[in-house]
Amino acid sequence: MSMSASPKTANAVQTRLRELFKTIKQIEDARKSSENTLQATSHTHRRVQSDEKLTLVNKNKLIGLCEDAVKDAEKEEDALRKALDKIYDVRRIRHEIRLAARNAGNKETIRRGALMKMLATSAETIPLWVGRDREEPPPLCGAVSSDGNYVAKPGDMVAALVRSPDGDENWILAEVVSYNHSR
Repeated sequence: MSMSASPKTANAVQTRLRELFKTIKQIEDARKSSENTLQATSHTHRRVQSDEKLTLVNKNKLIGLCEDAVKDAEKEEDALRKALDKIYDVRRIRHEIRLAARNAGNKETIRRGALMKMLATSAETIPLWVGRDREEPPPLCGAVSSDGNYVAKPGDMVAALVRSPDGDENWILAEVVSYNHSR
């Protein structure tokens, strides 16, 4: 796939990648901050275990450190979610570029080895749903079924049952290109 579809889309991808780089730095800063808090918590906990008694001062210190650790983890989670959003934006833009090229009549001829590599990459980077606080997963996430009138969007990855001319049936991973309402 060529990123030279248009300077505007190439610039959009580059902008998202720069934002992703900044977000990754934020993730690393949040991780380092939480690491310090966790080390202080472990040190205080070891001190309490060696003294074999929990004083009011140590109890309050441990409670404060645990609350700080939770806040640090929430900051790290937010940064990770922002990074995932940037990654999905880049994937969406690249997919739009590929669809535009396909609709313009540019036929891709891809060898089997390249297709297998694309499949492996796609499997490694398949979109990830991460819920919050007992949030229900969306339809088609894991074993959650969709409504009966759900229509897959172009670009969605689906399991498709394909019948060959000789009657064999195989399940394949396919990308939705369009939807035919008449069927």
